[in-house]
Amino acid sequence: MFRNLDAITDLVGVIILIAVIAVVIGSVGITFLSGISKDTTPAVLISHELVEDESGKYLYLKNEGGDTLYREATIIIVNGEEATSSFKTLSDEDWSLLESSDEIRMAWNRPEIPFVAILSNQNPDNPTVIYMDENAGVVPTQTSTHTPTQTLTPTPTITIPPVADFIGYPLSGKTILSVDFTDLSTGSPTSWFWNFGDNSTSNAQNPLHNYTEAGNYTVSLTVTNAGGSDIEIKTGYINVTLSFVDYIINENVFVYGYQLEFEGGTVTGSGSTIVVKGGGITTEDLNGGASLSASNIYIDGPVYLDGGSANLGSEEYPGVIAVNGDVTLWSGDREVYGDLYVNGDFAIKDANIHGDVYVNGNLELGWTPSFDSASNIYYTGTITHPGYYPQNILDRCIKVDSVTVIDMPDYEIPSAKTSDWYTSREYMSGGTLSDGLKIYADSYSSSGWISSAENVVIVAANGDISLTDLGDSFVTGILFAPNGKVTFDGGGATFEGVVIAKNGFFVISGGTNVVFRNLSDYISDSDNYPF
Repeated sequence: MFRNLDAITDLVGVIILIAVIAVVIGSVGITFLSGISKDTTPAVLISHELVEDESGKYLYLKNEGGDTLYREATIIIVNGEEATSSFKTLSDEDWSLLESSDEIRMAWNRPEIPFVAILSNQNPDNPTVIYMDENAGVVPTQTSTHTPTQTLTPTPTITIPPVADFIGYPLSGKTILSVDFTDLSTGSPTSWFWNFGDNSTSNAQNPLHNYTEAGNYTVSLTVTNAGGSDIEIKTGYINVTLSFVDYIINENVFVYGYQLEFEGGTVTGSGSTIVVKGGGITTEDLNGGASLSASNIYIDGPVYLDGGSANLGSEEYPGVIAVNGDVTLWSGDREVYGDLYVNGDFAIKDANIHGDVYVNGNLELGWTPSFDSASNIYYTGTITHPGYYPQNILDRCIKVDSVTVIDMPDYEIPSAKTSDWYTSREYMSGGTLSDGLKIYADSYSSSGWISSAENVVIVAANGDISLTDLGDSFVTGILFAPNGKVTFDGGGATFEGVVIAKNGFFVISGGTNVVFRNLSDYISDSDNYPF
């Protein structure tokens, strides 16, 4: 029994002597006393051969004599690839021991001759070669003789596969988001393959990548060296949200600010979005009967409409009406198009509901709303209504544990750009409304009738924009007041375009119409967007 280093040394001497005798007199069966611990590097004679018969082609390994090989402490490499688990016993079961005279085999369906190396993995940082033969050949029948081979050449350098790892910075932000990726892989990789999750890849070690669209992106890194490869996958690693200007364009926003007061006729914007970030909306804000015909309406505050007939939502392209506060739709025969989400209590009397209503609070019913055939109200709180209330309406009011709460857009209105930026693009500091006018000033005011002023861009960097006494004038373009409000007073005038104003958009005369147009309808080159 070999129990110490001296015994192993003696064994190696015996192996050398036997190998010499084998060269002189031919194949000799060699049997060793086995019993060395699996925690000790084994001394063993191994043979291998490639056998091809009617059942297929197999690569055989045989313990010709010496210590037992333990699978958990052994690495078998075939043609540079680890194949330990590919070998099976002759009864096609997983192997655990390879004792003297035992054989294991693996199916071989490749055209090349196999190169076999067997390592002892007792020291993972420095595996020891216990067998290697570079002169493998094809043996055509099962009757060939196993030839023991003992390799006593110097231990070759074995390359350990790398372990992939990386970080990125920043991990979240607005479009366009530039992320620096840093390779942290160990094991000296020699090549890198990045997949950024947006159909873009790179072979650089430490790439910089730009994310141009909003979304959550999974990133992977595959690293390779002569010993193999490894992959690190980070799911949902990068979070990109729209920049303000991309949000305005992609969501078809044409009114964005902290207040909306509309005493005109109709706000028309099928497929468009209105965002009111504070203060809510009342009956007086909509002149009783004005309509907000936008597909998507976000109101960060309560809505109280009692009287008049102001409609909400687009009949042609209904979307989402989201209110962060209580909603009261009481007196007034008004239409509500699209799904209404109320993060608060909901009171309804005369309104006509054309979508579903989701109430994160209590529900109050008056005499009496109407519903489309597929419309319902889902509420989480309590319900109150007059006595003898119609059962067909109560059947549409469904108590639930929870409802979806729509997040309000949280984009801060950006500041104006530098004066040099506007000057270089031929913006003026003032002037009368006219076609193609581009204004950059602290504030801007124009009063009086004009026939039309199309494709105007007015930027009031620190104050208000006021277009008043316009009569039946026709104005189109972009009105941007990042620190003020926009007032449009026409008495029959029409404005088409986009209004971005921190302190709100005020249309203060009856008969005025406002029509949505996308920002990109007026400026095609994103480098020229005025904010």
